[in-house]
Amino acid sequence: MTPFIACFPSVFSIIAVLLFALFVILKLLNKKRKYPSLLFGLLTLITSILIIMLIWRLFFTNATPSEKWREKAKETNTVILFGFGYDTCKCGLMRPGNANEALYKMAINNARKDIGTLHLIMQEGVRVAAIYDINPHEFIRDFIPMHPHDSTYITTLIAAKYAILKMDSLGVKKAVVYAHSMQLKRAVYDLRRIADSEPRWKDMEFITPEIRSTPFPCCSVHKHTRSVFLFYPREIFASRPVESVACLSKIHVE
Repeated sequence: MTPFIACFPSVFSIIAVLLFALFVILKLLNKKRKYPSLLFGLLTLITSILIIMLIWRLFFTNATPSEKWREKAKETNTVILFGFGYDTCKCGLMRPGNANEALYKMAINNARKDIGTLHLIMQEGVRVAAIYDINPHEFIRDFIPMHPHDSTYITTLIAAKYAILKMDSLGVKKAVVYAHSMQLKRAVYDLRRIADSEPRWKDMEFITPEIRSTPFPCCSVHKHTRSVFLFYPREIFASRPVESVACLSKIHVE
């Protein structure tokens, strides 16, 4: 992911809306055949944006696995797991939801092919999935909270800095990264961008695994993660462009 790729859908949509607004103004000044032309213009605008969404979904949304990622994964004992929504039971306790459970299981199943014990740096939803796992895994060394839990929302960019600080404290330079299949590309991009901003982190390496399509937790407390129809427009029109141009010097974590 590059800033151009991240920002293009938003920029294109803004330009399309502005052109449509100009088209509307011109048609309002011309009383002849006004309404059929406006309807045609609106349909053209909607179709153009939908085409961009489809193109980005097919070619630019999901992350490409790192070359020989399985071999590279064997060179590290650290895994970063970004959470994706969670829900709560009636008594108020957190439940991981199907997305976090899927991410945890993918990471564990892939780790079984590797040698050594693992540090799992996890956001809270995935950490709860690990806690609920009734099967003991001797190769897991510890479950490390990525950051203090915030019941509102922590952006992926801020979470990425927390994850890098955890890697730094462990003294490791490589980590395999797991996130929702539609979020993984942005998560790795954010990690790389944060690492490149600090000289002592520049040699860190983030390995992108091959992961299956991740489900959406329909009862998530974060409403935008409940459905692809809510998450995907936000991902390409808001999250990616905003995080790709965010000022890293303003990101402070404790």
